[in-house]
Amino acid sequence: MLNSECGIIDVSDREIVFGFRRDIHFGRMVGDGGENMRVLQQAVDDVLGAGRTVRCVLEPNVETSRPSRGGHLVRAAEELGGRVLSSDS
Repeated sequence: MLNSECGIIDVSDREIVFGFRRDIHFGRMVGDGGENMRVLQQAVDDVLGAGRTVRCVLEPNVETSRPSRGGHLVRAAEELGGRVLSSDS
């Protein structure tokens, strides 16, 4: 889902906002009874530690370019001061 024209559009120490370019992907993310959101929240917690909520929005103009290594969560962790410990991709 996160590789489906999705990008992180806002990061703070309290919240990470994922923007989806297409309604179909946004609808799948938020419209399954909450399971996808729970999985996304757990992934964020696993990578960055507990304390940040995740929110998904429909954003047709979201920038979806992928970083040269890692993914959205790696980029969010780096924006919050994290660093990559291994270059194995």
